[in-house]
Amino acid sequence: TDLTRLKLPGQFNLRLLATNFRESTVTTNGVVTNLLGALPQDGPPRWKGTLSAGYVLGASDTTLTARYIGSGVIDNTYTEGGNTRLLSVNDNTVSSNIIFDLSETYDLSKLTGREFEVFLVVQNLLDRAPPVSVFNAPGMYARQGANPAMYDFIGRQYRAGVRFRF
Repeated sequence: TDLTRLKLPGQFNLRLLATNFRESTVTTNGVVTNLLGALPQDGPPRWKGTLSAGYVLGASDTTLTARYIGSGVIDNTYTEGGNTRLLSVNDNTVSSNIIFDLSETYDLSKLTGREFEVFLVVQNLLDRAPPVSVFNAPGMYARQGANPAMYDFIGRQYRAGVRFRF
């Protein structure tokens, strides 16, 4: 939206993307395993989303993005007192996680006469660690405590560059 109606310069952009997973099962040798919400075992969270808020003023475009991964469990088959897959885990929960990213892009096209911009991105702005769960479960990420395909294991990252067309 253009902010001139509020007597402010620039534009404000807002974007929300949300996904609600309803089902995630795997059948192996006739055995159906429900992975929905079993985050360390490659299961998707019930909710996942991205909220971006951007401000454009002239050649400057600044965006703050929040990436949300909903809470889940270690193992959907876990029951109080444990079982053969989980030996002595008292807490079956994996907390939700929100990561913030910040980006700045500056368009230099008017100065150069060609499409040319510089950018800086800071991923995981607050250097937030993934929710790690102690468990003894089979699976690709059992020793890491969380799924690196879903969570940010590296921490804060910086990226800078230029984009141009010639």
